Amino acid sequence: MISTRIALLNLSLSLFAALSITSCSKTKVTEPQQEEFVQHFKANIAGKEVSIENTRDRNRTQLTGQWTGLGNGDGTEREIYTVDVILPADISPIAAQARLRVQVENVKKGKFLITGENKDFPPYKSLISLRNSNVSYSANTAKKPFEVEITRYEYPYGSMVPYVGGKLNGILYNDKNLQDSIIIKDGTFEVRF
Repeated sequence: MISTRIALLNLSLSLFAALSITSCSKTKVTEPQQEEFVQHFKANIAGKEVSIENTRDRNRTQLTGQWTGLGNGDGTEREIYTVDVILPADISPIAAQARLRVQVENVKKGKFLITGENKDFPPYKSLISLRNSNVSYSANTAKKPFEVEITRYEYPYGSMVPYVGGKLNGILYNDKNLQDSIIIKDGTFEVRF
């Protein structure tokens, strides 16, 4: 009987030791890495090819997207999305660093014709402009509308920040001289932040 107890005690100690050794070893758990989202803007602006890419952590100020939700007095909402592109001086058609801003009101997939008619302040309408401190270009009501097509407008699961992608083509006119214009063609963009 004593030998049975000793055998059981040895077996228990052996199991305890084995469990202790295996329970102390850590299993490395690796989470699948998500690919970093790369925003882009590409277009031919006044005959110059422009291509800008960035991520949330790299060159973020050069290309940004901004979602704005506006509540109306009647309980409805408007979603406005703005894409800002800083064009470096060496590729800017207006000889100095310039900002291209595309803003779409009631954003969703589809085509938007921007006429330049926007007298509201702050500007809560669709608009497009290219400007620096000396000169400003925009769509003009007396000319053919500037075309922006939203081809992607979706919210990733669990996020309040949408992906927005699209195309743009048209002519922007100097606000002080309609004879001076800049053609933007074959423009594509995809932004999130």
